[in-house]
Amino acid sequence: MMNSYLSLKELQELGNRPCDLDDLDTRFHLWSLAEIMDRFSVAVAGNAMSTLGRLASLVVFEQVTRRTFDRAEVVSQFNEEVMEAFTNVRLSRVLREQMNRAGNRISQDDCGAIEIQTLLRELHGSFGTEFTSSWFLRISEERRGYYEQRTPLFGPEVASVFPSATKDISAAGRCLALDEWTACVFHLMRILEIGLHDLGRQVGLPESALELENWKVVIDLIEKQIRSLEQAPKSPTKSATLQFYSEAANSFRYFKDAWRNHVSHSRANYNEREAITIYNSVLALMQTLAKHSTSKGTS
Repeated sequence: MMNSYLSLKELQELGNRPCDLDDLDTRFHLWSLAEIMDRFSVAVAGNAMSTLGRLASLVVFEQVTRRTFDRAEVVSQFNEEVMEAFTNVRLSRVLREQMNRAGNRISQDDCGAIEIQTLLRELHGSFGTEFTSSWFLRISEERRGYYEQRTPLFGPEVASVFPSATKDISAAGRCLALDEWTACVFHLMRILEIGLHDLGRQVGLPESALELENWKVVIDLIEKQIRSLEQAPKSPTKSATLQFYSEAANSFRYFKDAWRNHVSHSRANYNEREAITIYNSVLALMQTLAKHSTSKGTS
């Protein structure tokens, strides 16, 4: 429980304070709710906490000075700066009920100054207890988009052409946001497998040749099929199409040898730089495949 009231400025300074993670086997940025994470505006939370302390002190001050405090103003500020501030914040049911009871009670004419002060101070203490009992991940601003995903991470065309890759694309983005580099690469390889099978279908391989086969077998079959297509009569689009097929097949063989085999068989772990490089490479290849795919929305 916090033993003193924190000003808005002090809460903002807490929000900028770095965490000491030397004793944690993780690169996650862990923050207690008392240090206020991005999900939960520092200004809103700080103002609400400050309001509770200020109102409690104001009521007692006016009683000591034998002035009549403005109950309507106290209730109004409590509703606007405390109740509304925490409307969309996930609080425990017990704390939510305590807050509602306090709001209802202080609005009643028979609730005296001492009782109001007690209710507000108890609520302030309960907030402090709850705020320090939960832990959250702090996501930096530059990685926030990977977690929120308000638009398709690989673009609308990839989302449309490869709907079956949507879950892994979302998972790869979340892993990137949460510093789970190896897990990110794992999901990226699952995404690529969908692209690999689509390329196989484009060059004319039957579905039976793609199912349950490993990457090496599928890539070998694709390259064999490409060589067969080279014997077809010349056409204005043949050269460009075969070039695309060959470059795509080479890319998949590179991904297989460089990363896919290692992450699939638990042979390697990846750091931030490697995960971001692989993410961007997979993104570029999937976008290229989406532009050339003939199986719109079926993969």
